[in-house]
Parts: sequence; structure tokens; C-alpha cells
Amino acid sequence: MSIDHRLRAALVLLALAAPVSAQSAGHATPAPTPAPAAPAPAAAPAEVSAADAALIAAQMPTYPMNTCIACGSKPWGPQDHPLDIVRQGRLVRVCNAECVKKFDVQAAKWFKVLDDQIIAAQTAAYPLTHCPLSNEELGKKPKYTVVGTRLVEVCCGDCKKELATNPTAAAAALAKIDAALVAAQGGSYPLDTCVVDGKPLADSHVEKLYGVTLVRFCSDGCEAKFLQTPRDYLPQLEAARKAHPAGKPAEAGR
Repeated sequence: MSIDHRLRAALVLLALAAPVSAQSAGHATPAPTPAPAAPAPAAAPAEVSAADAALIAAQMPTYPMNTCIACGSKPWGPQDHPLDIVRQGRLVRVCNAECVKKFDVQAAKWFKVLDDQIIAAQTAAYPLTHCPLSNEELGKKPKYTVVGTRLVEVCCGDCKKELATNPTAAAAALAKIDAALVAAQGGSYPLDTCVVDGKPLADSHVEKLYGVTLVRFCSDGCEAKFLQTPRDYLPQLEAARKAHPAGKPAEAGR
């Protein structure tokens, strides 16, 4: 075969291998439309570890804010589902992932806001007159510090530092405060009936410190029901406490 014939054959093969032209038999063939990109799947919510879930449950009763700490949203209602996250061993509640980012950028600022609200909410009911670490008298100007979502009043900067760096000391201090809260509120508990089902409280009633509030139940079952939706029962107890701050207990519902 001559060189011309070989060249001609190669050109024919190339033509056959080439894509079909946009012009074929006199009709225009539109270029294929690329398939739309599949939308990115929504990010799944991060799994909460067992340790974080336990911390959230422990700190929730004394978390003082019912709005997003980062954006100041309208107060949350039962239909809202804020994000509960853990930062530096502490519960923080925000609206959504964007507010998580806002919080993380200025965490020190937002923790100061949270601490101020915790202190304001718990100072009036604080039961100790002496430092839970040194046992020194607190006097009129104690130093306020916060452990998780709990107020602790101490006598000096050294005790404040000890609480921040020694988890064992912090746990012991909170246990001492809890015992004092039960003693302080037990003598003037405003109800002689169970806050859940209204039955009379027997001598063998169940006691629980919910956050910094003492609650009494007629049975373990009522305690479990209370813990499912505490907001359904706490207003009744608070109203009774205001009506009978230190007098004869009132029956539930009166």
C-alpha cells in the first residue's frame, strides 16, 4: 500500500472514532445537558457522648437562660429545639450551628454573660455563710465563682483557683452546698402533698434536689414523672413557696 493510501485510511479511522458532529443528516443535535449536581446531604447532628449527655443532664436544672446565648433569640417555647453543647466542661445552649460558631469565636465573652446570670439567679438562695473549702467566714463580700452552672461563694482568690483546677475539691464543695440547700428548704417546704399527683406526703417521702430547688414526692414513680417534664410542676411549687415562704405547708392546687 502506498503512503497516500495509508494516510487516507488513517484519516478514515480517525473520522469514525470522532464524536458525532452537531450536524447530521441536516438536523442539529443539541449538546447534551449536564446532569444537575446532586445536593449535598445535610450534615447529621453530631453524636453526643455519654459523658457529655450526663453533664448536660446534670447542669440543665440550673441553666439560667431561655434564649440563645450567642444571638439573643426570642425566648424558646416547648416547640423549639435548641442545641445543647458542651464547652470547657460546661453546658451551653444555642439556636443552631451558626450560633455555635459565634459562641466559639468569643467564648470568653459569652461565658461571662452566662456566669453573671447564674450568679444573679442563685445568690438569694445560697445557703452557706462559710467558704466550702477553707471554712472561713464569707463575710459581706464573698468572691463569686461558677462551677458548671452552679454558684459557689468562696473566701479568697486561692479557693477560687482551687475550684477551677481541682475537680475533686469542686465536687466536695457542691456536695456541701447541696446538703445545706436541703436543710435550708426542708424546714419551710411549702407543700404537704406530692407536687406530681397531689397525694399526701408520708414520712417516707422521696426528696430530690432539682438544681437548687428541693422537691418532695410520694413515690419514686412520681419522681421519674417529674424528671420527664419538670417545667409542668415547678411553677406550682414556686407559687406555693411565694404564698407560704415559712409558714404552714399548703396543699397542692390551693
